Amino acid sequence: MKTTNLTRSNWTRRAFLAAIGFGLTSLAGCGGSQQAEQLVPPYGLSGTVTIGEYLNKYTSYPAFDKGIKDGSSIPQSLKLFENGQTLGFVHDEATITQYWNALSAVRIDLEHPVYTPFEDGYLSFSFDSGQELITFAFRTADLADFGDRLYPVEDPAAVRELANTLAGLVEKPQEDGGVELRQEGNAYWWDANGNGVEECVSLEFIDNGDEAPNVLELFVSGDGFGAYGYVNGAYEVTSMKGYVDAQGPYLVVSYFAGDYYRHDHPAECMIRLVDDQLEVTELTS
Repeated sequence: MKTTNLTRSNWTRRAFLAAIGFGLTSLAGCGGSQQAEQLVPPYGLSGTVTIGEYLNKYTSYPAFDKGIKDGSSIPQSLKLFENGQTLGFVHDEATITQYWNALSAVRIDLEHPVYTPFEDGYLSFSFDSGQELITFAFRTADLADFGDRLYPVEDPAAVRELANTLAGLVEKPQEDGGVELRQEGNAYWWDANGNGVEECVSLEFIDNGDEAPNVLELFVSGDGFGAYGYVNGAYEVTSMKGYVDAQGPYLVVSYFAGDYYRHDHPAECMIRLVDDQLEVTELTS
């Protein structure tokens, strides 16, 4: 996870950095089906290949794959996510290895990439090493999702079966105890400093067009203070929940992330008020 403590003056630099380094699952996007069909298969690949062969071109995949194959470094968990919610986790090494190998062997058609707006059916299997995450994502079981490219799956029924069987194995997440913030129009109410009085949280999306991802600006105003925070690549907030731990109150903001071309990737960040500034921590999703 990554933590930032931002002031109002430096958001443009952060937005620019986000535009050139958003991550493996948010590459330079395409704006429609015609553009998608004109995409040339990457990495010198062509025809039908396995997801493992495709991901092998990414820096982290070969190291993950080697550690799993020889048993020297098996990820600590496998998370199943579908239709906007985490269904649960698996920590058994044999199961993690089985699903890694099965997902790596799923075959995709590189010759016919497609584009479809976000819709119900987003499905992902995330392998977490404790330091890094590799996710096998699908836009329904029919399409493998690589951010800017969606490739038809040769055997969607096999992907659906993997999801169904894993759903029966995962440990269900515990009720997290978070409370949805009270909302009035575009403003939310949150006891940011834990003094028993709710502060106003206002949101503003800074539209950078196609030059850089959007930036979500949050401003918390209370008695005698005001604090700003920024979330790079956020396009739509879907939930704001308040929590309290040993360090005090914090928010978890759920949103759709991406760039000008594609911004339908579910993401989360954590926000705290620290010394009258908002500290934003991007959570692995």
